[in-house]
Amino acid sequence: MKHFYAYRIFLNQIPNKQVLIEFRSKKESFIDFFIRIQDQQTIKFNDYGEHVIIFEKKLGEDIYLLKLAKKQQFDKPTLEDGKIEDVKDVRYPNIYFLVHLNKQIILIEKNTTVFQTMDAVKDKLVKVLTEEMLQDRVYCNLSEITDHRDFWEQINDLDSVQKVELEYEPPNFFGGKNVADKLVKDVHEETNFDKFKIILRNKKEGLRFQYEDFKEHIQRISQGAGNYIIEGLKDGADFVFTKKTKSHIKIDVPDIEEETEESLETRFKEIEDINDDENI
Repeated sequence: MKHFYAYRIFLNQIPNKQVLIEFRSKKESFIDFFIRIQDQQTIKFNDYGEHVIIFEKKLGEDIYLLKLAKKQQFDKPTLEDGKIEDVKDVRYPNIYFLVHLNKQIILIEKNTTVFQTMDAVKDKLVKVLTEEMLQDRVYCNLSEITDHRDFWEQINDLDSVQKVELEYEPPNFFGGKNVADKLVKDVHEETNFDKFKIILRNKKEGLRFQYEDFKEHIQRISQGAGNYIIEGLKDGADFVFTKKTKSHIKIDVPDIEEETEESLETRFKEIEDINDDENI
């Protein structure tokens, strides 16, 4: 059984001020990376050692199954002429990851025998994606997808909410039509931000932070479009929780090689739907 954790891939593009030079859109640049890796089969990059992205297969128009491997040199005891000699050898421990292009969702296998932390894997994938899209002035970020119900459970457990910090990623091409998405889109058009933050604070009397007023903001952020930090009082003591405090969305896959386009589309759809209104 393999365990995969869900992230949203966010892309941002530095504006082109030199009109004589044309850059592809961030969507075109992003899709082209996966077309190239399918053609080349592997892409190597360095991040505290040599790493390789390996193409496994494509399912339908949008889903790619790939591996991330790291090069390791080791001494292999070998019998030669009646003696044991250490011979240098190389291995490539690896993990799977799945990318849905249109939804901009990536599922990354957790295997601590290959990479100790999920943050380490996330940083390596961000590095290679950014390097490969640099020619179009595009860089990326991976943001955890969580369950908005976890947020409201934490809020309801507080005696009072003293500070709310909401951080939004820029608009991307997977869509979004609610109030929070429109706010972010309008601000981005005016400023071209790569981070947008709203801070609400009232430490003396506490904040009124109700579900109906802020649900769409928390849904958007939980869906991988930013982060939040909440400060308040719980059982009379200071208490802080963030998006990472509660569970990161995880799916278990018995045999990734047996998954079909239909089964994976269902899995990605379930991840997208987990932050819908009815799931509260």
